[in-house]
Amino acid sequence: MPPPSSSSLVTVGNLAAVLRGRDRDRDSSRDWDMGRDRDSGAMMTTFVVIIAPGSRGDVAPLLALAQALKTQHVDVAFACHAKYAQAAEDNGYNAHSQNFYALKGHKDPEAIRGGPATVGDDAEQMWSLQLKDYKACLLTGEPWGGRKPDVCLLNWFSMPALHVAEAADVHVAFTWFTPFTRTNDFTCFLCHSHDNSTRGATLKDIPQGLRRFVGDGPMAVARSYVVFETLLWKAFGTTMDTWRRELRLPAVPQGMTQEEWESGGHFALALRSKIPILYAFPSSIVPRPRDWPPWAQPCGYFVPPTSSVADEPMPPSLVKFLAHDDGDLGRPVVYAGLGSAATSDPSASFRVMLTCVRAIGARLVVVTGGGKGLVVDDDAGNDDDVLVLPYAPHSKLLPRVRAAIHHGGAGTTGACFSAGVPQVICAVEFDHFFWARIVQARGVGDGAVSLRGDNTRERLGASLSFALGPEASAAAQRIKADLSKAPNGSDVAAAVIRAVANAV
Repeated sequence: MPPPSSSSLVTVGNLAAVLRGRDRDRDSSRDWDMGRDRDSGAMMTTFVVIIAPGSRGDVAPLLALAQALKTQHVDVAFACHAKYAQAAEDNGYNAHSQNFYALKGHKDPEAIRGGPATVGDDAEQMWSLQLKDYKACLLTGEPWGGRKPDVCLLNWFSMPALHVAEAADVHVAFTWFTPFTRTNDFTCFLCHSHDNSTRGATLKDIPQGLRRFVGDGPMAVARSYVVFETLLWKAFGTTMDTWRRELRLPAVPQGMTQEEWESGGHFALALRSKIPILYAFPSSIVPRPRDWPPWAQPCGYFVPPTSSVADEPMPPSLVKFLAHDDGDLGRPVVYAGLGSAATSDPSASFRVMLTCVRAIGARLVVVTGGGKGLVVDDDAGNDDDVLVLPYAPHSKLLPRVRAAIHHGGAGTTGACFSAGVPQVICAVEFDHFFWARIVQARGVGDGAVSLRGDNTRERLGASLSFALGPEASAAAQRIKADLSKAPNGSDVAAAVIRAVANAV
């Protein structure tokens, strides 16, 4: 992928102009530029609610964004799983535990982050609880003492809350970690959610099963996004129509045709409404497509302030393990973790990683995390070349390892780029294959490794050897140096969110 040109970058200023043009007909009693209520003259503070269902990787970057907003005198509150609501409260934010996680058998955020459609017989009840929760957060302000937010930030999994925000007349911005904006530069990441290659950049690489829907011609790659917008809307659309009736919203949003609504639903609504999309990655990693609309902006990685990172301690066992690092003397330390991803055989996945790491004379730090991707054999955890932990802060661990074996989640991939660590991507699902291709394009890895194939050991061993080689190491250090000079994506996104408020 070529580096981005300066003409492809979006500025906060021209995005604000787009938003003001979008909202020029809206009436408001608040003058956000002055920070005062027009009627009373009292000082006002922008109130932002971040709705972030999902796992740790879906919430942690948004805590960094919240800290950046706080420095701009913005009040921030969180709605997320109780497991992470406590972390938000510990950082000084009002936090609401989302009650649609409470169904029996579905208490783990990793188990249902894809939405209620994944939970079978409980789906109808789950959707009902989700609507109730979003109404409380945005329409009545119940978790916030009756205060309605001025702006709500939605991640990919909370996109249905867009309808509630419409009913509440609350402005919306999306905070997404992987591209899902139509472009002809690369296909939709969902095209390859079960592929073990790094394909997906061009029309000829679209799987045959989708080719008949995408068709041919100069805009065929961009139509891969439309295909998945339609498929997702077909899965959720009937429920969203029910939501809109309960919210007393028009069946088809104003300005949209019936055909647009039926084919794309809230995806088409978001595009027509020019809702800002704040991507938590920099253009130096994923060059911004020239055909993206001006309201889709790569901001950079959402990184917490250095002071808060310094406060997060490493487990004593990890400190001791790293203290015996032989480094360049031939005993490098390799990190392995699959985040919230689940594999078909977690024990076998661990064993093949351990075998490959030992084959090159390295030591292994395994972070099991909250998912079901790796199950460590009881006897392996007692070996002096293996350390098993349930959690370790990426900001402290990754700069101390020579390579990282992981699932290819957006957050872990970005953390490795920032730490200057070569990567081996054992892609499992969704956007993992997209990020494997980006890692390969940036020269710090050599493509996705399947944990289900017959040649997994050979492929993983070759990828690990490449990651520990001089070429990948040099590329990783160059990227780290470039990212260290770039603005913090949290600060960029916070400025855009202020622009959203100012556009009212």
